[in-house]
Amino acid sequence: MECFCPYGTNIEAVIQLLPLFGQKKELIGYLKSKETEGLTWTGIATSGLFDWEGLLNRTATIWDGGHKSFTLINERPLGQAVVSALQNPEQTRNQYLYVASVETSQQEILAALEKVTGGKWTVNKTTTEAQLTAAAKKLTVGDFNGTFILVRATIFGNMPGVNANYAKETVLANDLLGLKLETVEETVNQAANN
Repeated sequence: MECFCPYGTNIEAVIQLLPLFGQKKELIGYLKSKETEGLTWTGIATSGLFDWEGLLNRTATIWDGGHKSFTLINERPLGQAVVSALQNPEQTRNQYLYVASVETSQQEILAALEKVTGGKWTVNKTTTEAQLTAAAKKLTVGDFNGTFILVRATIFGNMPGVNANYAKETVLANDLLGLKLETVEETVNQAANN
């Protein structure tokens, strides 16, 4: 029997920030406990989606100067990763596979966006501390938009141990799954032309 667990991560620092990700860790623990009974599983860790809607709204929020590097995934390679993992069960079984489309920083994304759109963007500067405070305030009053801030913190925030750059901090499974790293400008051009 096979089980497929796409998306997300099981990093302890992320779970401390976003306890709801603890459910993913528990699920993987359960799946591992069933391996001796013949269950196989594959997990895919993707980081955030890059070429999602809203990429071209001409406003950027830059965290802590925007120079921290991280990886992101585009929608098409995400789908390809899932298909490739299912097509190669022997090579992908019983492991977490880290995949990425781009390795970048907020400043690099902003520069590419301004180049492609032909103009300066409105930039709102913030800090990890300010964002975490805002998230806590929202969550305290039942506003679950605070969760989205915490998710962004796992990518953009200056926090130790969150493993935001899969290309530097893990072993990418891109080659195994037939994926390649793209440039930020390629992604931004594609988004601008859709």
